[in-house]
Amino acid sequence: MTEKKAIMVWIYGGGFYSGSSTLDIYDGRYLAASQNVIVVSMQYRLGILGFLNLESEEAPGNMALFDQLMGLQWVQDNAEYLYGDKNNVTIMGESAGSVSVSLHLISAKSRNLFNRAILQSGAATANWALMTVESSWYRLNKTIYSKDIGCSTITTHVPTLMKCLRSVPAGVLFDYSWAPSGIAQFSWLPSVDHDFLTELPETSLRKGNFKRCPILIGSNANEGSSFLVYEFYYQGFGPIFKSKEINFTISHSRFVNDINRAFRYYPQWPTSMNQFGKDAIAFRYTDWRNKDDSLLNRHNIDLSVGDYHFLCPTNAFSQYFVNVGLPVYYYYFTHRSTRNPWGKWMGVMHGDEIFFTFGLPIRPDSQYTEDEKLLSMHMMQLWSNFSKTGHPNGLDNGGLWSWTPASQFGKEFYELSIPSLTSPTFGSGPRTEHCAFWDSYLPGLVTGTADIHDVEKEWKEQFAEWNTYIVHWKHEYQNYMQTEYEQTKCDQQLNVQKRETGEL
Repeated sequence: MTEKKAIMVWIYGGGFYSGSSTLDIYDGRYLAASQNVIVVSMQYRLGILGFLNLESEEAPGNMALFDQLMGLQWVQDNAEYLYGDKNNVTIMGESAGSVSVSLHLISAKSRNLFNRAILQSGAATANWALMTVESSWYRLNKTIYSKDIGCSTITTHVPTLMKCLRSVPAGVLFDYSWAPSGIAQFSWLPSVDHDFLTELPETSLRKGNFKRCPILIGSNANEGSSFLVYEFYYQGFGPIFKSKEINFTISHSRFVNDINRAFRYYPQWPTSMNQFGKDAIAFRYTDWRNKDDSLLNRHNIDLSVGDYHFLCPTNAFSQYFVNVGLPVYYYYFTHRSTRNPWGKWMGVMHGDEIFFTFGLPIRPDSQYTEDEKLLSMHMMQLWSNFSKTGHPNGLDNGGLWSWTPASQFGKEFYELSIPSLTSPTFGSGPRTEHCAFWDSYLPGLVTGTADIHDVEKEWKEQFAEWNTYIVHWKHEYQNYMQTEYEQTKCDQQLNVQKRETGEL
């Protein structure tokens, strides 16, 4: 009898508006053949077709997540025909796909259809991962009014509105879908629909209302760099961020301006970040040893964007699992591929690990280095071992090194890099202090200053200036009084002497 194989189910990313499981990068043949597992992927509706939420039967929201749910149910129903083990299923995804995985861990609808989860650079704790129902209505109105698609005269009567929308070609709806401007601002997103998601993911996580299972989770060293290119290039700042050469200047004042632009919304659109918050971010990410170093300034903008949108939310999500004693294997991918066509300054970009987890370096026509082929084999083995056994080392690794789960206070991670192939590198975090800034300090600062309007802020700034003057005046007055006192005392002593000599 053929032994049943572990099943790995892939959910692709793309900001919930693009992507396909048929992309060449997601070809699961090499992972399946080299690791003796079954790799499954599914398509799901994107954009307005997958996420429009008008709180109605015709537009309930999260249709894409129910598509994924059907895919997971299909795996359960058909695993035996694939020689797969329906009781040994791991779901995995990257970016928006990883957010999807995190939502399946939370939703009671799907959490019993798999056994483990792998999350790559994304989680429901990211502020870009969800939208509100009110936001869904606003996005729809902006979509149908910004371009005349034939529904601009329709009111909020949902059945009539949906009838009109169904008459519009899907491609037109996609082309004209409105999205907020800014980094990691996507057109249509998951939302609380009181069905797949009964409450905000953060609420479920705080309550402990999520699947109890091991997770393998992590992020890359430069998650923000690719988003900077798209944001600043299309906004007219392109040459500085697109440049592959060191032939530009980012002064500290320019750095502050770019931070202000990158973080104009907080915690998410349409709420604007106040100036106190922007100033705090600029201060936290300034390298004060040389604040006008162009390379450091560009690098630190990359880190700020990556930390806020990807790395720190991923850390935060994993911590909920760690806190209840579940095995959490955290990785930090730090290898820059020799096949990466982008500028070297962009480092280890968002999504770069996918090439290695799907085995592109070991393909026959590969032009990767031998070390990169070994790294890819190593990562596929870790991923598949976790899928088979719940531990990336497998049940028996011959007494070699062991990737131990993260602890509540140690926050241990394993660095995925070529040097780690021969000398495994572990760390703590990653980037714990920066994530503490995003998770603890900044929310309190922004909340505490939320009611300070521009006039009040100006008054406070002027008051601070006046206070400085008052202190200075007080100091000068004290000096004056001390001088007057000493002069008076001197005059009194002089008068006494004159009386004694008969001069008075």
